Amino acid sequence: RSFYHYDFINPKSKTIGNFLIIELEEKHFQLQEITFAKQAKIEKDSLQLISGWSRKFTQEASSHIRFESRELALKGAEEYFMREWKEPATMSSSELKLYSQDLASMGASANRFLLEAEFRRAFSCAFFILVLISLLAVNLAGDKGFLWPLTISLVGGFVYWQTMAVFRSLGLSEIISPFLAAWSPQILFLLLGGYFLSKVKT
Repeated sequence: RSFYHYDFINPKSKTIGNFLIIELEEKHFQLQEITFAKQAKIEKDSLQLISGWSRKFTQEASSHIRFESRELALKGAEEYFMREWKEPATMSSSELKLYSQDLASMGASANRFLLEAEFRRAFSCAFFILVLISLLAVNLAGDKGFLWPLTISLVGGFVYWQTMAVFRSLGLSEIISPFLAAWSPQILFLLLGGYFLSKVKT
């Protein structure tokens, strides 16, 4: 019987980081072999273990072997391990933080997960910005009735969400940092909204 443990999975490159395999003799539940690989590439029915070691145990002694590359036959490997993958949007904030740290420690890009975490924090400002847009719409429309404030609010909200989408794309492309991608739209709209609101005659 085999047990698997790993730190992270990169779905784009189909690689597993810090992959550990523990094999037990099922009848007497005794340890047979431990295998560790710094990286494992996921293939359809196998895993390509890279840069690791293996230690086999017998009743008399144990043996230790290092390897640069080794193929591990595992039927349905791709379906099994890729099924375990979770999209950043479905992860909790603590999962995002831990996953980002694991990726960074392995030298892999954690940009996507850092971006998701920053956008979740920045999203707390969305309510205040939408309220600010509504206040500006009411003041700009004056006494022109209900339709004008509603139209201005909808247009302002649409521009705000599109700005968020543009900055998210810039963050995903690593043109700007996750922090700037998430917080630049919030700061921009808060400053502009505050400025125009201060100019409104009361």
